[in-house]
Order: sequence, then structure tokens, then C-alpha cells
Amino acid sequence: MLMELKPRNSGCGDSLRLPKYILFCLAFTGALIVLRPSNSGYAAAFTVALWTSAVANTSLGPIAGTSATASDGSTVNLYLGVPFAAPPVGELRFAAPAPHAPWTKTRPAVSHGGCCVQLSANTFSGILGTEDCLVLDVYAPAGATQAARPVMVWFYGGSFQEGCISWYDATNLAASTGAVVVAVNYRLAALGFLGLPEQLEHGGSANAGLLDMQAGMRWVRANAAAFGGDPNRVTIFGQSAGGAGVLFQLVMPSSSGLFQAAILQSPGGRKGWEQDLKCEDNDALSKQELLNHSVALATSHGCGVAGQRLGCMRRLSVRALMAEPFGRFAASADGRLVADNPRALVARGRWHRVPLIIGGTSCESCAGQGMYVQPGLPHNVSEADYDDALTRTFSPARFAPNRVNLTVASVKSCYASYAAARGRWKALTRIASDSGHACNALLLTAAFSATAGPGVPVYRYEFRAAGGHPGQRYPGAVHASDLQYVFRTKVPYEPSTLSPTQDALARQMQRLWGELATRGRLDPHEWPPCTPGTHPCDRVMIFDTPNATLQSEREVDDGSAARQCGNWAQFM
Repeated sequence: MLMELKPRNSGCGDSLRLPKYILFCLAFTGALIVLRPSNSGYAAAFTVALWTSAVANTSLGPIAGTSATASDGSTVNLYLGVPFAAPPVGELRFAAPAPHAPWTKTRPAVSHGGCCVQLSANTFSGILGTEDCLVLDVYAPAGATQAARPVMVWFYGGSFQEGCISWYDATNLAASTGAVVVAVNYRLAALGFLGLPEQLEHGGSANAGLLDMQAGMRWVRANAAAFGGDPNRVTIFGQSAGGAGVLFQLVMPSSSGLFQAAILQSPGGRKGWEQDLKCEDNDALSKQELLNHSVALATSHGCGVAGQRLGCMRRLSVRALMAEPFGRFAASADGRLVADNPRALVARGRWHRVPLIIGGTSCESCAGQGMYVQPGLPHNVSEADYDDALTRTFSPARFAPNRVNLTVASVKSCYASYAAARGRWKALTRIASDSGHACNALLLTAAFSATAGPGVPVYRYEFRAAGGHPGQRYPGAVHASDLQYVFRTKVPYEPSTLSPTQDALARQMQRLWGELATRGRLDPHEWPPCTPGTHPCDRVMIFDTPNATLQSEREVDDGSAARQCGNWAQFM
């Protein structure tokens, strides 16, 4: 049960007084009362949360949660804001997650913890979140079962720059799949992925955010049974940067045994081809790029003395650390935790061979990621506007020095037949998608399929069903539009409500995600895996309304990605 109580005045510093009869009723029922400020950051609203689910005994101590009713009418127990590591503050800033101190008294787990620190245009300070953010949310279907439930662990996307577990409500997903769903916060941007030379000395790592994910999985392994889950049936899944997080876990030796299946939705993990490290298409840095960028950031904040940089950066306030030039930080091949670019490791067979689903949306970058495609452009784009969009996207000034031999003319030539057949507007969106997430997923699929071996199925999909917003403004489903279907609820990027036809597709996707988590394989009559060694994949599930269908990769959107991804491979 949740109640929001607002004071009569909204001025900062107003106090909240509960009527005596409310205090009496709450005390009489023996409920725990938790008062916390709303996400606005002011004392203008408070939430009163009551324990309504059983106490769960975790390895750190007992917690008491709340409950929610799913769309099918079933009850799901929620344990929210559960710590899985010590607050990464002070000497723990930038460091690997440390164990959290245990507790003995029952701890309330009825409200989301704070988001990890990130830039935000929606707050007065321009900064959202707190460094004390290493918490997770657990969604456990109520009721006993004969066998322990599968567990699904969610990593959010956001280019490793933004995201939060509280943005995703997994109630319907848990109810539909029968799985215990756990969403894990991880540190972002420089706080999660700074890589100073001092950090890499003596066996250290720069990928604190990836280690946060790993710590969350270790917590799941130790505590899944307390929520009815099976610690030996764990599926990790994520979208965009979260999908990249899944990819990195697949190639990190230290993640061995922590999960038994994986789902990669529009995975990042591309090396990127742009000069500007703040760009959206550079989310897998090399070790040297990381070191250069980290030293430059430290120097810009007056922390440039070798040997003293890390301590100096730990003494900065969050506001100072987040001030420009903040730059872009992401997971990296630091040479220790991650030996090389993830796709290269997969191609060499250096990954945890588990069943997996991988795919993306049909119009990945159409909402502006890496390509100047605007919804206001007319569908009959003129050749001048077409050339202008390509020039602004692929101008030499945006390329990293000595890395890319790419010209506007070469891109235009590669897609000349596609533009002639489908129009220039559709060609722009195809180029945007192929040069980013779409080809990354296709190339990863080929690498996984070639090295998976017997008994390790690789399932490929493309999501085409546009949500009510903003996908319908583009000729296909934009990046992140599949999240509304996987969770069957409103998400930050798709605030509209699904139609009955769309909801039926969402139910099918949830069922298939849950089937992989439960059985480690899918019904081959409904969704066969890619034939091992076949490139591109010969069996692609097309999630579209009114019905999902199977196609060969060579049939998907006239086979554009199948033909062109080899050209883009050198830039990824």
C-alpha cells in the first residue's frame, strides 16, 4: 500500500504533519511507516509505504517489501532499494564495489533507492542521483511453486551515461514469465568508467560499472532462493548500453558461472568511429583512448599531477566532477577485466557459451543517434537534403584520425540501389541504423553463432512494431521502442499505451523471454536458432503486428544489413 501525502504549502522547508487519526491507525495495524522525499528533491511530497509482503532473509539481513497487482490480477512481491554493495563514496569512489555491512533489524525495502549520478536537463542543478546508489529491486511473483523460479537480471541502457532501475516497472514481466526479476543499478559515466593510470596499476580495473553489475549478480546467486528463485537458472538481459553490459559480462572471465542465459537487445559495445568521445556511437573504448580521456579530464579539474590524480579526483565534489568538460566515458577493453574489444573476443570463442537471444529494432538510429534524420523531414527528401544529411553525418571532421577511410560518396554509392527502390528518406534511416546498432547486432550474431558450438542456441530477432510514440514518426521501430513491449508498461522512451494488438505481441515477447530463462531454449517449431556457421542468420524472428513471422536475414528489409554490414565492420 502506498500513499502520497502533500503539505498544504509547497515551499522548500515546509514540514509535513500527519493527522493524529492516521498516525493512530498506522500504529494500530503495526505497519512500518517510511517517510521519504519525492523525486523532486524538495519537501513538497512524501510517500508513506507499508509492509505488505513477507520478510525475506538475505545474506546481509532481513528485508520487508511491499506488493503490487499485475495486469493479469496476480500479486507480485516487491523488494525495492535493496543494497548489494557499500556506498561507493570517499576512497571507494571509482573503485570496485565493496561488501555492504550486514544488518540485524528488519530493513524496509518499500521504495526505490537513488539513481546513480548522471547529468539531467530535468533538475535545477543539472545533476540527478546520488553516489550511494548500489541498490537493486526484486520483483517476485507471490505464491509457492513446486520448483524454484527462474531469475532474470535486468541492466538498463542509456549510453553508460544515464539510466536507473526505478524507470522500469517489472511487475508485469515477473507475473507473465513466472520469473523473479532483479533490476541492478550500476555507476555511470566517469564515476563508473574512469580509467586513470593509477587505477590500472597493481591489477586494478577501470570498469567499476561492469563490476557493479557483477556484484549484483553475485548477490542474486547468494539470495535468489530467499525470493523463490533458482540461483542456477539466471538470465541476464539488457538494452542498448545494458545490452553492452550483457556483452561485456559474456566475455569477462570473472563472470563465469554467474548466469546461464543472456538476452542482448540493441546491444552497444561498438568501438565507435567518431572523434568526439561524447558521441552516442562510442561505447567500447580501447585502453589507450580511456587513459588519454581520463587523464585529460583529471587535468581539466586541476588533478593532473601523476601519482596524485586519483586521490585528487576523489576529493572533488560531485558538482565539480560533473562540470564540463565532463566528456564521455564508457566500458572499455582495459586489458585486465576485459582483454580486448568484445566482438573480437566472441569471434575468437572467448566467451561464456550460454543460450542467447540477440537483436534490435528496425529503425535503430532513426531518432537521431548518429544520423541527422529528423521527423520533420518530408518523405520525399530531395537529393540536396539527402547529400546534406550524409555530409553532416560523415564529414571528415568527425572521424578519429587515421582510423576511418570513409567518404560521403562511398556511403552514397553503397546505398544507391536501396535509395532508388525505397526512397531517400528510408535510405537515410537505413544508413543510420546500419552504421550503428543494427550492424553491431548482426555482426555479433555471426560471431556468436560461429563459435557457440553444439547445444548452445543463438536466436536472432528484429523488432518492427512501432509504439504510439515516438516510433510512428519514422518508417519503423526506433531504438528503445521495444522496451514497452518487454515490460508491458509505460517506459521513459515510450510513454503511450499499447493497443490490444500491440499488447498481444508484447505478451508473446514476454513469453519467449521467459521461456529462454526457464528452459534455456525455445520451441524450434516456433523460433528455431540460427543454423551454426550460417552467416547471416537464416532464421530471424520478426516481431511485428499483427503477427510475428520468421525470415532469413537476407530477406529483412531487402537484405540491406546483410549486404552492408561487412562494409561497416571496420568501424565497429
